[in-house]
Amino acid sequence: MPTDSVRNESSAGEDPSRIWTSLASREEVLSMEQFRVDCEWTNSHYREFQEQYPRRWVAVYQGQIVATSKRDQASLIRILRRQGLPLEHVVIRYVHAKGEGRTQILLRAA
Repeated sequence: MPTDSVRNESSAGEDPSRIWTSLASREEVLSMEQFRVDCEWTNSHYREFQEQYPRRWVAVYQGQIVATSKRDQASLIRILRRQGLPLEHVVIRYVHAKGEGRTQILLRAA
């Protein structure tokens, strides 16, 4: 078991982002960053979604709407699976019609 002095030496002054990237592969870090960007893109385009996709579940992947479903989230996930998309990287959100309550739902598909 490492002593406190050894533990402190190994982590003293290390940049937290450097530690994080050492724990995750480059691909994982890029994937998480793309998911974050897709979440922001989804939020910033919500009003447009309300015009084009009211009362629908919308799936966003790499800055594009890749599928929608009027039925439910499970139906949307089936569509995404048929398309062969990596579900854990797709942003899924329900879009309310204008004037309806806006409950923010951001989910990872997997």
